[in-house]
Amino acid sequence: MVEFRTLGGVTLGDPSNGHVARSILAGPKRVAILAYLAVVGRANPLSREKLLAMFWPEASDARARNALNQFVFVLRRGLGSSIIVSEGTEALSLAPESLWCDAVEFEELLERGEYEAALDLYTGEFLEGFHLDGCPTFERWLDAHRDRLRDRALKAALHLAGGSEDAGNPAGALPWYYRARELAPFDEALLRRMLNTLVQVGDESGAVREFDVFARRMSGELRMGPSRQLRELVHRIQERKAGSARTVSAPVPVDAVGRVDEAAAPESAPSSRGLSRSAWLRVGGVIVIAALVVAYLSEREPDPSEPLPPGRALLAVPPLTPATGADSSQIGLSAARVIAEAVSQSGLARVASPDGLVQIAASGGPEGSQPGLLAGRAGADFYVAGTYSEGVDSVRLRAGIVHSGTGDLRRAVLPVVVPRERLEDGLELLASRISAAVGTTVDPRFAEWAHATRLPQTLESYRRLSAAADHFVAGRHERAIEGFRAVAAAEPDLSLARVWAALALTRLWYHSGHTADSLRDTAEGLVNGFDAERE
Repeated sequence: MVEFRTLGGVTLGDPSNGHVARSILAGPKRVAILAYLAVVGRANPLSREKLLAMFWPEASDARARNALNQFVFVLRRGLGSSIIVSEGTEALSLAPESLWCDAVEFEELLERGEYEAALDLYTGEFLEGFHLDGCPTFERWLDAHRDRLRDRALKAALHLAGGSEDAGNPAGALPWYYRARELAPFDEALLRRMLNTLVQVGDESGAVREFDVFARRMSGELRMGPSRQLRELVHRIQERKAGSARTVSAPVPVDAVGRVDEAAAPESAPSSRGLSRSAWLRVGGVIVIAALVVAYLSEREPDPSEPLPPGRALLAVPPLTPATGADSSQIGLSAARVIAEAVSQSGLARVASPDGLVQIAASGGPEGSQPGLLAGRAGADFYVAGTYSEGVDSVRLRAGIVHSGTGDLRRAVLPVVVPRERLEDGLELLASRISAAVGTTVDPRFAEWAHATRLPQTLESYRRLSAAADHFVAGRHERAIEGFRAVAAAEPDLSLARVWAALALTRLWYHSGHTADSLRDTAEGLVNGFDAERE
């Protein structure tokens, strides 16, 4: 059988005879089409029209069809005539028995609950470092699938860590926490769990050492520091280590980064009489959690440090700083300008322009260019702190939103890695992610969820979520459910949209006086719709 390895690198061939399909690996578009077929078109025929639109968006129909036919010919010649199945003249699919793909096997192992075996397969990101010029639809799918697999690997590692702790074996949980940290190096909630586990096994020195590594990495790559809460936890650990009379408090509660099984556990099919038991549990659990969280938020005392409504906060956007050396290529300033323009056009916050901040920095001496100091001098409520690093052929961009008063990191967005020739596209993607982060930072409806769940990763998703929330608040529950489902379809791992949809469902049922059977039918459509929208 042909093996197609896509996690952490790309190889293609038959290990039984040492054959390597170099003719396919030599063409980036061939690799991309094969990967898409392997993941999406495995035993599910894909229309030629969809493939033509995705991989030859600018070509004429005749030219695109000829190119697709050439791909099929090269694939069959390199991997065998049975590798691809033509469904008439208008659809293609891969023969599952002819090609094994590690990315597909990874998810199948998770569905079977074989988490350790799945993590053994996950040796790196899906098609790591790969890109395909001129195919924006494929690039968006690739980014989303990378994020999806990384998130599932993270949840699997946390599941194994939690299982060890539940079994009374905190030492056995540590290797899985280390693995999770590789996947989410700047996740403070994850680090808190890891530090508490190290304290449980009596390794306070190790806990302090891990914090130091985390802090240095944040400083070096993001030019920011750990949150006040994390620093306080480490201070208590140091006091315990020193034999102080005060002891470390109980482990910090962790919510969203905790044991999450839903993305990894197999799900039962709905029965013919309505929701399956697992589906009822999922809907019921989400409804209960949503009700508790919303009740908690509604009963809180007003806090003067609450986020400002959208449009009122002032955001400083200083130039991103190079991970090493000086900003000789001006990438940092270019990135700041693109981010500032995107946030300004979004209307989510007022913006202190990068060029104005550069002028402030020039008058403040050598230390005056530090982002936190610049933000303070500009009177900003928040500021963007980020770095970039230049490789031989690519540029890596990292950034986050920091509170000017406390120095706490409020949002860290997913890093962007792009080829040098596509830097402009990378800056626009980073700007979209930063804009979404600004929205969820200053919007009081979402700010409380920051440490409880993943938040929207693009400005478009934030706007959709915000519009659905407006419908929810106004009592338009059916439109709210529709909106939340659309967001969940765009970002399958955005559980917040599912929680709010479930809560909207309960309110719809309560206010409309529907029967329990009606609730069951609506809930069944909700859960089945979410399941169908998953990749």
